[in-house]
Amino acid sequence: MVQAFQTVVTRNSDAFHPTLISVTRIEAGNTWNVVPETAELEGTVRTMNREDRVLFERRLREITEMTAKAYGASAEFQWYPGSPAVVNDPAMAGAAEETAKKQGLLTVPEESSMGGDDFSFYEEKRPGCYIKIGTGVGAAIHQPGFKVDPEILLPAAEYLMALFMENK
Repeated sequence: MVQAFQTVVTRNSDAFHPTLISVTRIEAGNTWNVVPETAELEGTVRTMNREDRVLFERRLREITEMTAKAYGASAEFQWYPGSPAVVNDPAMAGAAEETAKKQGLLTVPEESSMGGDDFSFYEEKRPGCYIKIGTGVGAAIHQPGFKVDPEILLPAAEYLMALFMENK
């Protein structure tokens, strides 16, 4: 199944659409000399395109069920959709950059990312712009050594207030 899952990216989706399927956990059995009765696989799917998410769910479900059937087994497929990709609205991103420049702040455009964030659910309802403000020192975000530089908090708050006031 793990190998077959990878073919969804290479054979079923548009080569120009950023996509990712990762099996990140496989668990079966608890001793060396007994064939396990059950096994569990978990993973993640990342896409930039909503249609690809629908396609991936369908194909992964088919591969899971048909592979199990081919070996005389059964499979239960559970899909937790998670959040879609965050895609900034170009006009909102431009306004955010312009406000930052007016305040003398450095802006760095970020490459597209397949990172998941619940902000994307807001963007399904209204145009939006996800802004990362560099407040960290030490380790990268989501790492134990990440620390917030308190000197950045006031300028960050002032920036966000100006952005709101200029674009309400």
